Formats: sequence, C-alpha cells, structure tokens
Amino acid sequence: MRRSSCVTARQSGNRLAALRYFKAAATANPKDRQARIELARELAALGRQDMAEAVLRRLPSERVTHSRESQRLAAA
Repeated sequence: MRRSSCVTARQSGNRLAALRYFKAAATANPKDRQARIELARELAALGRQDMAEAVLRRLPSERVTHSRESQRLAAA
C-alpha cells in the first residue's frame, strides 16, 4: 500500500478511504508504527476515539507515549 494513496485520500476529505488505506498498510506491515499511528488518527477523526486509543495501546512504547498521542488525537 502506497502511503501517498493514504495521504491523498485524507487530503481530499475522503476519511473512509484513508481509513481503509491506513488499515491495509498497518495490516500488511504490522511493524510500521507510522501506519498504525495514522490509522489511529483516522479513527479519531471519524469519532471512533475508543478504537483509536486501542490501536495506540498496541504500539510498543519506546518511541511514542500513548498518552501524548492520545492527547493529539483528542485535539484533532
């Protein structure tokens, strides 16, 4: 999955398509932290805050603190 497709969908306002793209990217490469963070952002933008936080909780904590990213999602 090309990240450019994900971003293009987001920029065009097609949140559902962006969600599908980021979900596919995260599924294709479970170690892709950025794809999972972007997936969480799309979920939050669609009002699915609980699901977004669940995605973040499954991230290893070495680079992104879950509470900090959750705060960013809440502000989105």
